[in-house]
Amino acid sequence: MLYSRRVGEAGGFPAQPIKTNATEVEQVATVRKGDLAVRVSAKLGGTRAAGDQALDAVVEAIQEAVGSGDRVVITGFGAFETRSVKERRVKAILGSQKGQYITVPAHKRVGFTPGTDLTNAVK
Repeated sequence: MLYSRRVGEAGGFPAQPIKTNATEVEQVATVRKGDLAVRVSAKLGGTRAAGDQALDAVVEAIQEAVGSGDRVVITGFGAFETRSVKERRVKAILGSQKGQYITVPAHKRVGFTPGTDLTNAVK
């Protein structure tokens, strides 16, 4: 399988191929936390350690707020929130219960709704 690297960017991790249809393959690079820390430090004009601390502080604050049930809105970027998932019965496709219906208990999960600026950046 073919991979490409982003030259000159932090990390330079291999791109992940994504099939969009039978004849076309789109290359998507993976930007990891360390890469984001480098980008933040460059924008702030500080060291990588400072960028890492800033990123850690933002992520931790979001985790604490969403974990306590609050909705976090970053204008233009998006909103994080806790969503409830109802109990449901599904047919197992793997394991010893394959083909039988099993009950998935009610639980919570994190939801993200993209903001206008993020949506426009992707178009």
